[in-house]
Amino acid sequence: MKEQSADIKNALALAGVKPRKIDLVTRGPGRNCYVISVGAKEALPAWRALTDVATETGFCPIFPDEGFIEPLRLKIVEKFPEPSPISSTAGPVFQIVDNALSKTTKGYPFHDWVSSIAAAENMDIQKWIKNQQDADIEVGDYSKRPYSVKKLPVYSSMIVIPVKRPWHIPAFLGFGGWNACPPAEIHVALLKSWYERYGAEPVILGKDSLFLSVQIPIQTKDEALKVAREHFAYCPDNIVQGGGDNTLSGCANDILKAKIWHFWWD
Repeated sequence: MKEQSADIKNALALAGVKPRKIDLVTRGPGRNCYVISVGAKEALPAWRALTDVATETGFCPIFPDEGFIEPLRLKIVEKFPEPSPISSTAGPVFQIVDNALSKTTKGYPFHDWVSSIAAAENMDIQKWIKNQQDADIEVGDYSKRPYSVKKLPVYSSMIVIPVKRPWHIPAFLGFGGWNACPPAEIHVALLKSWYERYGAEPVILGKDSLFLSVQIPIQTKDEALKVAREHFAYCPDNIVQGGGDNTLSGCANDILKAKIWHFWWD
């Protein structure tokens, strides 16, 4: 156990994060993920610090929405029925099982999350976006009152996942592939693209939702409308349900200068 825990201890030390509790959730030899608990006030700074050193440590953090953990556990247990040992204090909602292995794990086969990352790297995401466009969706007249999340929800526990890039998180967790929620490789490809252009990073992942922190907010209506088309392809429910008004310009108003992007799939 000491050898297994050294990796996360080194990552936390490099990030300057001092958690109140660490629970090991084994995902494969030498490729462990963890649940760490911090105080509510320290949560977002801890997420930022761990994300900033992820390429060095090989670990990315994500806050799980409370409603997401148990369905995720059940999904993976069904997929990989042989459980691995976990911390006795982790609790049933964090019992994620073994066999989702890294490319770098010697002697073990590749698994679907690695395939999702490979598919995303080889994908023409703009072609996919174009293929998702609906001729019936209107541009609109920008009359919709802007709606955006001003403040991220606060959670005190995060999952620290053994990937170096935040956009790989949905692949590791097998997120997507139901109803209008696209498969994992689409999440990976679009999150990478949005990170490169706007510094957008996943902060909270729920069973049917995702929050991104946007470091370089969109500043012009033209750019916002262009990205609104991407949002519509990725998450049409944001536009045709909830706070949307069935127009691309309404979505553009929502994301113009917004520092948080929120997605929800029915």
